[in-house]
Amino acid sequence: MRSQSYATASSPPSGARMRAGSNGSTRSSRPLAGTCRLQNRICTASAATGSRKNAPSRRADGWAGLPRSRRVATFTSGDHTWVVQGPEVWALTGPNGSGKTTLLRQLVHPDTSPAARLRPRTTCHVDHVGYLPQRPDVDLGLSPLELVAQVAPHRSPAEIRNKLARFLLRGDAATRAVGTLSGGERFRAMLARVLLAQPIPELLVLDEPTNDIDLDTKDHLVQALNAYEGAIIVVSHERAFLERIHIDAELHLDTRGTLTASH
Repeated sequence: MRSQSYATASSPPSGARMRAGSNGSTRSSRPLAGTCRLQNRICTASAATGSRKNAPSRRADGWAGLPRSRRVATFTSGDHTWVVQGPEVWALTGPNGSGKTTLLRQLVHPDTSPAARLRPRTTCHVDHVGYLPQRPDVDLGLSPLELVAQVAPHRSPAEIRNKLARFLLRGDAATRAVGTLSGGERFRAMLARVLLAQPIPELLVLDEPTNDIDLDTKDHLVQALNAYEGAIIVVSHERAFLERIHIDAELHLDTRGTLTASH
């Protein structure tokens, strides 16, 4: 069985490690797609995406790139399977209580029970996942600098400070207890913990990331996701946000537990 490890906005499991890849290009400003190609009941967004260049470029941090041919994750419902491939952005939508959070958690904590085979399920095919749940469980007594150091032990304090500044966590905001920060600052600290992990996640999984954040923090989140070079799977009810991050495909989960491609 593949050994997986995760960077999360919650306290990490003991000995957690991560690795990642990307191609160094930016996301396009293409309109909302929400469609994908169906071939023999296997659906991918690859044919419709033009958001990334094919050739990866090695960055200063050594990340050579997530190839577009890399299978990242699959969603399965009945006889249908949808494939997240390469640095694509997928949205999972649906009403509250339909099970979207449970479906996302399967990417981080696989459910192999017989009952899991009877409902929509997800399978992760990469080694390192960054997970930002709705309610991160972290020690609020730690500072943003300390939270990042937990998942990036090879980064120096000075390097972490410099990178936290890109998340608008400058000066004492980087060293104060997270519990004393504003809501926006706290969210950016959680986001930094996921994105600055070493090695970088190949896949980001975000559950309702725009809930209860201010407009400036939302703008920063959009910028961070558009600059991120791996795959993204996000749950959100906010259509404007999904348009801004240029999703490649959208799946809808209804209250009956049926997963369908949204067009």
